[in-house]
Amino acid sequence: MALMGPSENYMRGQESLISRHQVTVRDSRRQFSLGLNRHQQLTGRVQSAASVVMLRSKVLSGVPDQPAGTAHSDDVNTGN
Repeated sequence: MALMGPSENYMRGQESLISRHQVTVRDSRRQFSLGLNRHQQLTGRVQSAASVVMLRSKVLSGVPDQPAGTAHSDDVNTGN
């Protein structure tokens, strides 16, 4: 059984530090992407809820979305 020199101990310590750091970085990235996905889900829900409320208020007030014969070229095919 050979005795380890101080440089071998140092290198083993450095490898251990590097692997722990890589795990931390990987976990941080995972947490960030989970948070980003959650944020996008919530934002989508808020936007769809707002559009439902706007649509409902237009229907209740009886105001047509686009009065007949007044379509502008920039209103066509906007997906709204």
